Amino acid sequence: MTSRPGSSTGMSTKAPWMRALSSKTPSSPSRLLHVALLMAGAAFLVIGAFHTSIWFDESYSVAIATHTFAQIWTIGACDVHPVLYYWMLHVLYLVFGTNLTVYRLFSVLGAISLGVLGYTHVRGDVNARTGLLFSLFALSIPAVAYYGLEIRMYSWVTFTVMVTFLYALRIIRSAPGAERGSGGARDATAFARPRIRTWVMYSLASLASAYLHYYGLLAALVVGLALVVFLVRNRRARRADLVCLIVSAFIQIALYLPWIMNFLGQLAYVSGGFWITFEFPESVYELVGYPLTGMLAPWLGFVGTCLVLVVLLAAWLRRRRHAPLARNPAGETHPCRAASRRDTLPAMAGLALYLCVFLVASLASALLGSLLLYDRYLFVAIGPLLLSLSWVLANEDGRIMRAVVAIVLTFSLANEVVLVTTDYSAQNKAPLDYLAANLEPGDIIIYSNIGTGGVVAVTFSDVHQYFLNPYTTAEAQAYQAFAPQMDITYNWSDVLDGYTGRIWVVGDSSLSELDGVLDIRGTSLISSETFQAPYETLDYGISLVEKSG
Repeated sequence: MTSRPGSSTGMSTKAPWMRALSSKTPSSPSRLLHVALLMAGAAFLVIGAFHTSIWFDESYSVAIATHTFAQIWTIGACDVHPVLYYWMLHVLYLVFGTNLTVYRLFSVLGAISLGVLGYTHVRGDVNARTGLLFSLFALSIPAVAYYGLEIRMYSWVTFTVMVTFLYALRIIRSAPGAERGSGGARDATAFARPRIRTWVMYSLASLASAYLHYYGLLAALVVGLALVVFLVRNRRARRADLVCLIVSAFIQIALYLPWIMNFLGQLAYVSGGFWITFEFPESVYELVGYPLTGMLAPWLGFVGTCLVLVVLLAAWLRRRRHAPLARNPAGETHPCRAASRRDTLPAMAGLALYLCVFLVASLASALLGSLLLYDRYLFVAIGPLLLSLSWVLANEDGRIMRAVVAIVLTFSLANEVVLVTTDYSAQNKAPLDYLAANLEPGDIIIYSNIGTGGVVAVTFSDVHQYFLNPYTTAEAQAYQAFAPQMDITYNWSDVLDGYTGRIWVVGDSSLSELDGVLDIRGTSLISSETFQAPYETLDYGISLVEKSG
């Protein structure tokens, strides 16, 4: 025998976690479940944080963090990202020194903070079920497990963008005199007039987003523009809030103004050529499927994303087909249908923000003639998209919710297995262990491949190194992050003429870096070794050359 959704019989047959998910208002059991989920999700993310392998982008973060705040500003101006994350790492460096585990745990903390927003904000601002689902997705999807472990800024800018979005939603949904409903829960359609604290939190998160990543800046601009349009259209009733927005915008612009000239310089660099290329169909797989990809093959993430979309589309078509049956025999509207009509703003706004970021980045790519669309950059706006998905599932029946959760968790667990196996592989240490075991006092290291060279630079910071720079002088300034152990040269002769001794040549397995070195008089090859490190599929070629004079 089956029972109607929402009936007492149907509710009693549900498992406790399903009853908690079905709750539309905060309750003690569902709060405990939410806290337990946060703890489990945090543990899930932390599992992969204790390896010491790094790739080039991470080596850049580690290297630049050793410089002063002023030096980071100057060097970072030649990079393609703002500097707030590097300043944050520098604070950790001052306390803990160069500690890869601390740096990586700091990134994980940003990812965990995103999930915690489901409890501290989404739960009260939307409903308990949406908040629980948001935390579940934010702490488990492969993209978070992947980018949230990198010693980069992505986990933190994803968090600040989500905070910006949530406080903007609070401002938009506010109304004079709005009060909390029964049980202390917020009314779904209106909040009390935003306090100064709301505006301060919105402003700080927006500014932090802009100083963490340019996609964070883009997302903050989209949110700010939406606020402008809404408050201007409602200026008679929201005059005080419009004044707050103007003050907030003025302060943010003033505080971002010192970076504007650096931003324009970086924009000119990007417009002159960028390393991201579009390849069909691989790029489509990456841009569409990255939330469920992580360490998995891009096409698998694409298939997983398509499965989620198919389930949601099927649910939408079914709902339209059975719309006249929305009321039960007692004349009561099905709770899922009522919720979907009551307040669609979180879902619509979250999806709209993500699509706007995607479209604006596409337009900028066309105007600059360089592809700026990249999956890790789009990840910056994943929070609002997950909120949209969570809201939709919270207002669907349990079968749809369970199907999507099952798909996501299947990909999450598969990604975690691959991630842990790859990141903790002993092969990752082999090339650097080999170099460490054979280095002798007075040896120098040279390379023209900054991908492997950057990793070597931060691993052997006490060994003098030289980078044969293929870029312009202006672009090479960004690599001052690896100073003082690394000097930049434009010709091997400038380094090796007059030098006598052992030289370690580091590159990839093609050993192509040897060609220019062995052309120099007096050099002879002693040995060469190649290594394949699974972490970020790093490819090493390490050669020992002797120069007699």
